Amino acid sequence: AVDPFKVGAPSSAAETAAPQEALELLVGPNAEIALDGEVMTESEMLAAVTFRVSAQPNLRLQLKADAGLAANRVVLLMESLREHGVEKLFLVTLPPST
Repeated sequence: AVDPFKVGAPSSAAETAAPQEALELLVGPNAEIALDGEVMTESEMLAAVTFRVSAQPNLRLQLKADAGLAANRVVLLMESLREHGVEKLFLVTLPPST
């Protein structure tokens, strides 16, 4: 699948692989949002996530946020996702460049 916009994930020394069979949430540098490749508003995304999680309570969500996005924006989004039923949330990072 092709991402609808470019997202440069932050780097991390921790090795975390993206989970399989997960919703993919992209947040671009200007806070644009796409869920599973479909660009939408934050409220539309939260409604879609709520619907999907109600049907599949163990559903995983992988969040790939642009490294240039303010950290507090990412934290607020993660809190909002938890409030909407997401229990398995993974932040996608890239290995540090050498």
